[in-house]
Amino acid sequence: VPSKRSTVTRDPGLDPGARHAARETNAKGSRAVGTRLVERAMEGDQHAFLWERGEMTDLGTHGGPFSIAFAINGCGQVVGESLTSDGELHGRIALGVLASALTGVFPAVMLRLKAETPRLDIRLVTGQSADLIAQVEAGLLDAGVVTQPPRHFVAKLVLHRLYTEPFALITPGAMRRKDLARTMATAPYIALDRNSWVGQAIDEHLPKAGIHVHTAMELNSQDAVLTMVSHGLGVTILPVRRGAAHARNPGLRITPLRGFSRAVCLAQRKAHPHS
Repeated sequence: VPSKRSTVTRDPGLDPGARHAARETNAKGSRAVGTRLVERAMEGDQHAFLWERGEMTDLGTHGGPFSIAFAINGCGQVVGESLTSDGELHGRIALGVLASALTGVFPAVMLRLKAETPRLDIRLVTGQSADLIAQVEAGLLDAGVVTQPPRHFVAKLVLHRLYTEPFALITPGAMRRKDLARTMATAPYIALDRNSWVGQAIDEHLPKAGIHVHTAMELNSQDAVLTMVSHGLGVTILPVRRGAAHARNPGLRITPLRGFSRAVCLAQRKAHPHS
């Protein structure tokens, strides 16, 4: 069930002796989640709660001082955070990652996350940026690592820029150096799928840069495009993925294009407490 944000702070079904902050309700208004202050001696602990059918359920913690519920996802599950008694984050997170990032910088990021948060269960989903953003909006994913959406794309999400990657002319390693215009006008061009956001960005850039191409292939995988180029079947323009092995491939010649890059972002719903 889709959810919506709420500013409700008190309900007849909640304990009048404690402070509450309801963060989000589902679309029907029948369920709400939030945080309540539980008095413990001289200090107050924060506990996540679920309010349903006029009754509140304390969701407790994993032994630590607090838990926070900040959303009801598209599957009707409560999404939140909790610390264990030793201060470690505990729980599950569903993270979407564009496939090109998985062959670049992201494996090193995952290793660091697992080392720093060993009790956090991270489920990865791969796909194209548009599909991942749709899943984040629907609450099926907690966040997504995506290419920054095109200007005409409207999403009710918060985008945090992570890093940028330059686009480059990529030619077979054995090909003689030529200027960009001559290379693109004479060599077969291997295009990235124009239905993808990266493919659209490249397609829009070519006429602005005065570049004319003769498209020989259009493939939906950056790795497939690079394989074709390394075998001498054509040339291409693609982002130089940070940390990817193709930057060190002797079968490829990579020439960055000045003033042309893409941003890789973390997309989250606006209801997320850290957005």
